[in-house]
This record gives sequence, structure tokens and C-alpha cells, in this order.
Amino acid sequence: MTTSYFSTITSESSFKARFKQEHGKVFADITRLNASYWGREHLFACRLIRRKTPHSVLPVISKYTKSSDLSSPPPPQITNFLNGPPDQKYMSQSEHQLVRNPAYGISLGQVWSALANVKRNPPGHGDKEGPNRPKRLRQSTLGKDDIDSSTIKTGTSSPEEGSSPATSSVGYVDPESHRLQASPEDETLRLASCVMRHVLYFGAPQDSMDLQRAVEFRDTK
Repeated sequence: MTTSYFSTITSESSFKARFKQEHGKVFADITRLNASYWGREHLFACRLIRRKTPHSVLPVISKYTKSSDLSSPPPPQITNFLNGPPDQKYMSQSEHQLVRNPAYGISLGQVWSALANVKRNPPGHGDKEGPNRPKRLRQSTLGKDDIDSSTIKTGTSSPEEGSSPATSSVGYVDPESHRLQASPEDETLRLASCVMRHVLYFGAPQDSMDLQRAVEFRDTK
């Protein structure tokens, strides 16, 4: 039984040896088929060589990595992040509860809180009209010296006396109202910001107190 191509052809020398032994051909000499129907002879015609799987490091930054970054086990904060939430309780907990949970810590608790907000608002949810979510507020394009024409009263009559003053905005917004008013874009940005911060806090090689310089993430405008 012929061994698998990908388990055999792993170097230039093995390719040349097997190509000669199996009488490999070029594309001009084999049957033309859609790629989904390709067989062993087509892989030989492509001169395909399977390389060993490299580490998950971009080539452009590979020279800056340390051996400990790749061989040492990650700190528990990163392991817990990669494993994900242990259960679905985080979906119903506030950020205050999550960050005070010793199993998470502050930054990971913020990640799970942001993730819960994103999962409560799936993509496209804010674009559909319905009773569950109000339409997005239209952004004002007025300059500081412009006047909204809808507020101008025509005529010569004076303002009515005793008119009630405009009511001030409520200082507290309950979590459900905040969730309905938040846009998916804002929730996604919040999640990305929390994830980047958590990884930079605890991921190698920044999981040390002795660094003279550290990469930090800021999302202020």
C-alpha cells in the first residue's frame, strides 16, 4: 500500500527520489481535472513539498521572539483566556461581579463582560426594525453656530408664558436600556480593547515585573 503523499514528501531530496521512483509527470502530460479531483500525480506535477508546521509566529517578528515564549507554558491568566468561560453564568452577571471573581481577575472579567454584551447583540440585530431594539440615533451634522430648522417658530407671536422647562436627562440608565441603546460596533470595539489589554498584561514576554519597556494599548481618541 502506497504511503500518504504528505507523510512522505517532506523534503527536496524525498521529492526527487519519489518523483523518479513513481515516474512523476509534468502538468502537460497528465489528465486535466478540477482541483477537487486531483490525485497523487497532480501533487507531483505541482512539485509540492510538505514542510513541518512552524510555530505560530509571524515571520516579520520571528527574530524578536525568545525561546521561552514558545516552549514555556503560558501563565494561568492566558490559559484561562484560551479555555474560555467555564460556564454560561457570565452571560447574566454584571462586570462588577465578574472582575471581583478571583477565578477571573480584573482584566479577564472585563473580557467576559464585553463578550457577553457582544453575544447578546448578534450581528445584524441592530439593523432590524422591531420592538426589541430601537433604531439607531441619527448623528447630528450641525455645526456649533448652526440652528436646527425644526426648532424655529414662524410668526410674530411671543413665547407662551409659563411654559414648562425642558426636563433634564435621567442620571441613571438601567442595564437593559443601555444594552438596547449600544451599537454592535461599540460593543465589538470594547471586546477587542479588553482582549488586547489582557494579552499584553499577561502574555509572554510581558508577564514580568522586571521589564524596562512594555507594549501598552490605548484606545483614547
